[in-house]
Amino acid sequence: MEKFLADSSATEKLGLLLGRHLKDGDVLCLSGDLGAGKTLLSRGIATSLGVEPESETSPTIALMNV
Repeated sequence: MEKFLADSSATEKLGLLLGRHLKDGDVLCLSGDLGAGKTLLSRGIATSLGVEPESETSPTIALMNV
């Protein structure tokens, strides 16, 4: 059964929650279609870890920028 978050704000909030539970050495693998919310989720995680959200960029765009 697929579950979806209501909007981009909810995706970022989930990232904040996940980030608070991560420990040194934890690894997350994000996979999904273009526009699925991977960057928003990782921005939330980065913010909760004290990283400036503006420094988080889309890995998909980086891969497509050859």
